[in-house]
Amino acid sequence: MLKYAQVADEELGELANRRAQAVRDYLLEVGKAGVDRLFIAASKAVAGDEKEKKAKASRVDFALR
Repeated sequence: MLKYAQVADEELGELANRRAQAVRDYLLEVGKAGVDRLFIAASKAVAGDEKEKKAKASRVDFALR
């Protein structure tokens, strides 16, 4: 599938933003965190085709303030 499905970096970034917003909305909805403590921060871009680097970049990191 990866061989034939081409996805642009911009599309992946948009998907990441939608996923982050969905997680933020869920945490606010269930009352597990206050709106003043949840932020969506820009991710660091990963260059190259190394699977390990891309796998690490596909996760979500949380930090509390």
